[in-house]
Amino acid sequence: MFDCTFCEFLGEPKLDRFVAANQAATAVLDGYPVSEGHTLVIPNRHVGSIFELRGNEQADVWSLVAEVRDKLKTSLAGEPEGFNIGPNDGVVAGQTVGHAHIHLIPRYPGDAPDPRGGIRWVLPRKANYWQPDQANPFQQVEFLGFVQSLLERGQFVSTYKFALLQALADLSLESEPDPGGDLSIPLRSIAGKFLAYYWCQAAPFHLSSGELTVLRQNQGPANIALLRILEESRKEFATFSKLQRSGARWSTLVSQTASQIRQMPLFKLQTIGGKQTETLYPNQLVQGSIVLGKGVQDCFRRFYGIVIRLVRREWLEMVRKLNPGTIGAPVDLEEFLFGSQRNLWPGIRDVLRGIQGGRCFFCTRNVPTGQEQLDHFIPWSLYPNDLAHNFVLACRVCNGRKSDGLAELEVFERWIERNRRFEREIQEKAEAIGLPSNAAISAKIAAWAYTHSGVSIKEAAAGSDRPPSSRSRR
Repeated sequence: MFDCTFCEFLGEPKLDRFVAANQAATAVLDGYPVSEGHTLVIPNRHVGSIFELRGNEQADVWSLVAEVRDKLKTSLAGEPEGFNIGPNDGVVAGQTVGHAHIHLIPRYPGDAPDPRGGIRWVLPRKANYWQPDQANPFQQVEFLGFVQSLLERGQFVSTYKFALLQALADLSLESEPDPGGDLSIPLRSIAGKFLAYYWCQAAPFHLSSGELTVLRQNQGPANIALLRILEESRKEFATFSKLQRSGARWSTLVSQTASQIRQMPLFKLQTIGGKQTETLYPNQLVQGSIVLGKGVQDCFRRFYGIVIRLVRREWLEMVRKLNPGTIGAPVDLEEFLFGSQRNLWPGIRDVLRGIQGGRCFFCTRNVPTGQEQLDHFIPWSLYPNDLAHNFVLACRVCNGRKSDGLAELEVFERWIERNRRFEREIQEKAEAIGLPSNAAISAKIAAWAYTHSGVSIKEAAAGSDRPPSSRSRR
């Protein structure tokens, strides 16, 4: 005789969990209920699937389901207002006992944050069809677990995979949330990000031995190809911004980099323990782009800070291991790899001083020339990137008080208005000194930062569409 958990207790004359019975089935309370009153309706005859029952048995089973539903509606103190009803038919469908049974699960107001979808949640990634651009809690946990597993167990022979993860995070943040939830990211956009990340890292680093050298970022005999390309470009272009504006030269570099990314690591990133997955995106290009899975962009936006910190920590550790001479070096390695370059852009102070009328952007008090402090409006800790339209001049007190926080909503609105009125003026000055600038991306990042912190910015954001007010340049 085979062993069956259900068959063992169905014959008991006095079953503690007994609810009801008829000729073909017995209803008992579930031993591991997901809600009060969770009941199993079990055929008395042992069959593996509900579809193996005879016609009269099927009728009796479903008749008992209806009887139990009515009984639970009147007997439970919580007064259920709905039910999830159905079998898990087959191991891949979640069946854990090889004796067919039907779950009858009472549902109560507030027992789930959003009950929409019901049994669709057996496949969480597919469940949310009414807000496809948003990741559900199950997807969010899956995403974070995948990133953690990828960084801990993925095979990293170079830092390219770290750059790719950061590029996906940055581009998810800089793009409007895709209404369909599946953001398309051109490979050339990823290539542009790679060039930006490695531009500073292609400069010689001062090792503890006193030697100046370009840091190794690959375990093989040759350093990564992108560093060699950028080494040559740095001899010709003083700043990355000037390289971006070099026309045909920039386009060629982007194409070369895109080809490298396609070869490695684009379709190898999602390999963990020798198994290839498609958690972030299908491993194929669609018209020159990868397409993030539904909810993935939302996850990158929700957990941007976590992802960037994890990626940069592992990137830093890999570079340290490949370059032992960085320990005790006169230059901090992390600052060299990922630090803000704000000190390289003193020229932006002139245009900001004129726009702000010599006042602190936050408190609007006068600041003596030369004593202003250059500050990122959206803190570097939230979005580590130097963009001209994100810079403001602040007094020492406000700069210290704001630190890594966000300014008040009124100041945000003033910043939006300033960039609208003086967008071209700031851009021209930035281009002249080689400072990257993009007013549109700066605005998107700011909107994300305030929304992410729980602040409603609809009213302020709407101000960006209004004509300039008569407000002074303060």
